[in-house]
Amino acid sequence: MEGPALNPVQKKRYRGGRGKGEKALQDPVKREKTLFPPTDRASQKIYSKLFTLRLAKNARKRLELKDLSSFHRACVYDYCKRLDLIPTSVGEDGAKYLEVELKAELVGTPVDTALALNAQQDALLTRLREQPAKLAMRQAAAGRPPEGQAAQTKSELLRHLPKYAKGTTDEEHRSNASKAMELFEDDWKEGKAMNAHIYNLLLHILSLADHTEQFVQVYEQLDEAGLRPNEGTLACAVKTFSAMGQPERALQAIQDFVATGQKVHVRCYTPLLKGFCDTLQVPEALGVLDQLQAQGLSISEEEYAHLIRACGRASMGEKAAELLQAMADTVPACTESSLEVLHEWFASPAAQPKGHMRWQVSWPTTISIDGLCAANGQHLSSIVLTPAEQEQFRKEVETACFRNHKEAFEGFKGWLDQELKQRGPYDVLIDGANVGMFGQSGAHGQFSITQLYNMVRFFQNEGKRILVFLHRRHLKHAQQNQPRNPAIRHACELLQSVTYFPKDGTNDDWYWLYAAIACGDGAFVVSNDHMRDHVFQLQDPKHFLTWKERHQIKFMFNRDLMLELSYPPSYSRRLQLSPCGSAWYFPSAENEDLWMCAWQSNMNAEAPVFVPHQN
Repeated sequence: MEGPALNPVQKKRYRGGRGKGEKALQDPVKREKTLFPPTDRASQKIYSKLFTLRLAKNARKRLELKDLSSFHRACVYDYCKRLDLIPTSVGEDGAKYLEVELKAELVGTPVDTALALNAQQDALLTRLREQPAKLAMRQAAAGRPPEGQAAQTKSELLRHLPKYAKGTTDEEHRSNASKAMELFEDDWKEGKAMNAHIYNLLLHILSLADHTEQFVQVYEQLDEAGLRPNEGTLACAVKTFSAMGQPERALQAIQDFVATGQKVHVRCYTPLLKGFCDTLQVPEALGVLDQLQAQGLSISEEEYAHLIRACGRASMGEKAAELLQAMADTVPACTESSLEVLHEWFASPAAQPKGHMRWQVSWPTTISIDGLCAANGQHLSSIVLTPAEQEQFRKEVETACFRNHKEAFEGFKGWLDQELKQRGPYDVLIDGANVGMFGQSGAHGQFSITQLYNMVRFFQNEGKRILVFLHRRHLKHAQQNQPRNPAIRHACELLQSVTYFPKDGTNDDWYWLYAAIACGDGAFVVSNDHMRDHVFQLQDPKHFLTWKERHQIKFMFNRDLMLELSYPPSYSRRLQLSPCGSAWYFPSAENEDLWMCAWQSNMNAEAPVFVPHQN
């Protein structure tokens, strides 16, 4: 059977592989990548870095570009040709990375405006064109020699500034800032050369002392000198501008920083959001939130509180309710300052439901062991992961395991899959090292084989299927320390039969965490580990926190080695909305026994006053 006629391009693709050939035949018109202007995100980021390098005031400044594909290497050469940069291959056969530098004769020369491919780069060029005139005016006003008329010597501020950044009290900070500023002004008037590090360090000192006017003055000089702030300086600038009631200027500082191809963390956006919210510029604040979410960044409890308060005061009830629901997905408990904001929101007219109902708030209140709220008499829910969330969480943990111990984890995963297929899921997964080292933090503390043995025997007597995770060295040390003790020998034999021994040098926590997830909703982990390290390595920590609350059993041993276990409660201790949507529950982050409850009641009910809890 003859196939369709192929043109030369299709023939080439067809010969490259069966799958590729079939795909080419189904979609013969394929969009080709172009070098300029950049189309994909990676090439746009490369161009942004090279564009910023072209604007540098220092001929020694270089840029290293590593791990480039053949297409992106071609992009680099094309962009360098357009920007008059010099790309140099570095490494074996020029295959390791590219090093790009600015031609010395082009330092400080104007840049063609056609090379700016977006509004941020265009604004950057506009500002740079205006800088020489501004700098000349500032120099004339200060009596400083114009550029080129005085031989600039290097400033020696770096010898003095570090000691001024070490103050501990407000008085020391103010004194150090005054001394540093005096030295800076003397050197600047004399025309001494200063680099970005000097400016950043001085701005840090001024921010510690809250010298707002001097901070703004030095920040403007940094900008006019064509130098760039680091992220720490940017955070201080955003905080200062926002406190001055100029959040628009703070936003511009962030946009200029991002235009250079650098990343900005959430800490820089927090004062900006607060600045917009304090002035009730809610659309601008929500625009900043959209920018954060577009970058894959998540906001914290503090930012949610600012936004909810602003939406309530601006009578944007639906948006505040939407933010409250998003907050419930990521914030497990609330500080007292956030509880005050939430109380204000539920008391505002924008929050009130339609009809004859209104929100009633009780703080502080308590929840019984079986989840009954003392304020409204309703039961709290147990929040669990949906099947889709459970599968996503399993994949995230599996990815983290392969990233940390690929070869060792492949063997463990194969073994576990076979065990679950033949014998079914385990009921209890035990963090052996955590149990054995409980209470052994003294000078002569060592692994207690007895504690782990008692833990295993307890669950065996309960009829549970158990799997312990423990590095083999712990059992070896126990046998070597007491080789003639029959009780130790018996304990080691029992533990050998129920233990998986991870490969030496690997983190055993990832093994029992993955096994517990693979065993389903009925499995529990016995460990006092807070698992903070695991949170930082997962893409979506909220799934992990939800799972951990419902599946972790904590324990303790008393002086007689009697075991006490703390099972998860029947309800979830986290911010939650009742199933019928008529009540909100907010656990306190400062006191585990206290909650704030907001529920809908008749309009004739008296509105309570928020009273701060006295510890």
